[in-house]
Amino acid sequence: MANPYDPQSGYPVPSNGVPDPYGAHQSGAYPPPYPGVPPVGGYGVPPASNMGWGIAACVVGGISTFSCCLGIIALVCGVVALVKGSSVGSAWAVGDFAGAQRNADDAKKFGMIGTIVGGVMVLLSIIMWIAYFAFLASTGAT
Repeated sequence: MANPYDPQSGYPVPSNGVPDPYGAHQSGAYPPPYPGVPPVGGYGVPPASNMGWGIAACVVGGISTFSCCLGIIALVCGVVALVKGSSVGSAWAVGDFAGAQRNADDAKKFGMIGTIVGGVMVLLSIIMWIAYFAFLASTGAT
């Protein structure tokens, strides 16, 4: 950190000639006191939390659970995606940028897996119901 009393440090010298002991910059913002401390205004924009994939996986997983017990896989993936997606902001806030990105990627991965598995289970159950009713119609049962 530069010496705030040094006229060449870039700190403004007040009109009374006494240097500012707190070391304000020309822009009015203060520099971070230690390396690793966030700059004024934060770190920027965190990655997308991908919570939508988790919600979609939970909805599709819930629907597919009614027709087949294997739909619970999609529901579990959706819950994992929601938990991972909700931890993106807190990881970003403490400065764990790699952890925030990893949580966002995991949320998207589990959400997509859950949505795809749930969608396949719904399609399979629809096909099975159609086959069941076609079988009933062909045997003449009412």
